[in-house]
Amino acid sequence: EMTQLKQQERQQAAQEAKETFINDQYSKGMQYLQAGKYQQAITEWERGLAIDPENELLKSWIEKTRAEIRNKAADVLGRARSAEKNGRISRALELYGQALENLSNPKDRARVDAKIAELRQRLTFNDLYRKGLTEYLSKNYVDAQKTFAEVLKLAPNDPKVKKYYDDAEARANARIEDFASEETRRQYLEAVKLIQQEGYSEALQILEKLQKQQRYNKRILDAIDLARERMQKK
Repeated sequence: EMTQLKQQERQQAAQEAKETFINDQYSKGMQYLQAGKYQQAITEWERGLAIDPENELLKSWIEKTRAEIRNKAADVLGRARSAEKNGRISRALELYGQALENLSNPKDRARVDAKIAELRQRLTFNDLYRKGLTEYLSKNYVDAQKTFAEVLKLAPNDPKVKKYYDDAEARANARIEDFASEETRRQYLEAVKLIQQEGYSEALQILEKLQKQQRYNKRILDAIDLARERMQKK
């Protein structure tokens, strides 16, 4: 009888320890939940379930919290896509990062990871593009050429970037040189006269053809820039 009594006491003590542990895990999980740390809450409750797999309270809170995580992720992803669509890349990156914290499905995480990588590259592209454009408009052509060369690595098929790179490269290496022929000189003077008469488009057509023949001729390049500047002010 004494042995049986001790056994019952041990069983009762074990049961009480089990209940205490589960209650502690429930409380820890609720504290994390109230702090908005959903995954940590689930982890604590799952530790309780490992001891008591049929505990309906823990299972219920785990399911509710997983549903909340899914809803939260869907909401954040929606706001991230909206920010991206509106060109707010930095904000979109921030929101995609938040969504990633609430995604457990490997495929979903991989998709968001890929989107984050894409947007980081786009952000780098935009920053470099603006830098190159500022340098170009400030006539810092050597620096502009170097910057647009970096932009081209990110977007090698972008025609606008390629055009700015070509223009910056030509001006960075511009030099005073004789015209290739008397005909070239005549056409250049005709273009200059058209600029004076505000015929900017016609002048540019002539000058850009001449530049294809003499890529680094500074007088031709200066005339092109003058025509473009006056056309923009018109």
